[in-house]
Amino acid sequence: MKIFNISKKTLKNFSYLSVAHITVMFIGLISSVIWTRYTSTEIYGKYQLLVSFISIVGVFSIPGFGMSAQLSSAQIKHGNLKLLFRKKVLWSLISSMLLVSIGSYYQFFKDDAQMAYMLYIVSAIYPFYNLHSIWESWINGIGEFKKLSIIQIYFSIFNVSILTIGLIYINNIYLVILLIFAGIGISNIVILKYFLKKIKNIEIDNDLIHYGYLLSGSMFIPVLLSFDKLLISEYLSFSDVAIYSVALIFPLQIKVLYGIINRLISPHISSASSIEEAWQYLKPKMFSITILFAVIGIIGFYSLEYVINLIFTDKYQNSIKYAEWLWLSLAITIPPVYMANILRAQKIIKFSYYFESFNAIIKFTLFLVLLPIFKLWGVIYALIISYIFSSIFFITYFNIELNKERRKIDV
Repeated sequence: MKIFNISKKTLKNFSYLSVAHITVMFIGLISSVIWTRYTSTEIYGKYQLLVSFISIVGVFSIPGFGMSAQLSSAQIKHGNLKLLFRKKVLWSLISSMLLVSIGSYYQFFKDDAQMAYMLYIVSAIYPFYNLHSIWESWINGIGEFKKLSIIQIYFSIFNVSILTIGLIYINNIYLVILLIFAGIGISNIVILKYFLKKIKNIEIDNDLIHYGYLLSGSMFIPVLLSFDKLLISEYLSFSDVAIYSVALIFPLQIKVLYGIINRLISPHISSASSIEEAWQYLKPKMFSITILFAVIGIIGFYSLEYVINLIFTDKYQNSIKYAEWLWLSLAITIPPVYMANILRAQKIIKFSYYFESFNAIIKFTLFLVLLPIFKLWGVIYALIISYIFSSIFFITYFNIELNKERRKIDV
């Protein structure tokens, strides 16, 4: 770990997170195999669409509270945790009502009772299921990575256990969804209650909570990014949603590595008093991070075909080429996201609004234009173009803000 020039404590945290993420990744892969082998492509496609709807309605439950929680814990404003807990539940009720409305649409207009019942089940549990972003961000802020690692492994084992019982032995999709979402909801409450008992003070910083509202405002247009599976289901089929979802499984593991590194550096970035201070911490690590992702991207590009053929059935053969190109493009373009995180931690609202708006509009427009022409390849092209755009935007905007800050200091 010399390339990262990190302390023994950081190395220890890296070990916790690495073990947890590798375990979670492996168990998650087992879960995907169970889904794809013990359900039809149509059922798996519907489940993936359900997950997309959860992401879409989540924008109405103030997703910016996650950053509020991380900054509150990092800055030792522990009185905010209880407020964020309550506010998150209340705002999530709006999302629950939207899930019911979407379920009604499928039941009465699409004549798809199965999809409707899946949505109804989740809507009843959603306010508690949606609490995970609060405690996860809180742990990131205080840097208790060992606890975070244990919790992540617990959730993975729980999910795969429910899948094994519900799909292999009972073969009931409704039971699977009920148990998974209810189990996560109950666990979220238990975890938050635990950290509420561990707070060191009851100091409240309303500015940090208000920042969560402001940040959430920038996420309304980005909700368009979650419409990919919905558009595929409308233009193509639920089975195509399933193939697309399998193609995303391995490229998303790039984000797992990103998450490990981000959790290691986030306490330093969140507590930094300026862009310059955070950049001086991150800059020496950026070259090594970029090389690491590039090497992983190239290795993955040439090995994914063998891995997917080994793990999944012939029903998902078409996902291989999609997965290869998504893996490579994401690996090459993801390092600048760390620079963007510095701007978010410094509460530069304009950055979030500009990026989230432009990126969402560009990607959604590309979906609409390319999907009818190139089918699933159209969605893949849209994602790759958006990755490149994001990378360029992050680097450019970061340098603008850094130079602006330096000029103020010189004056």
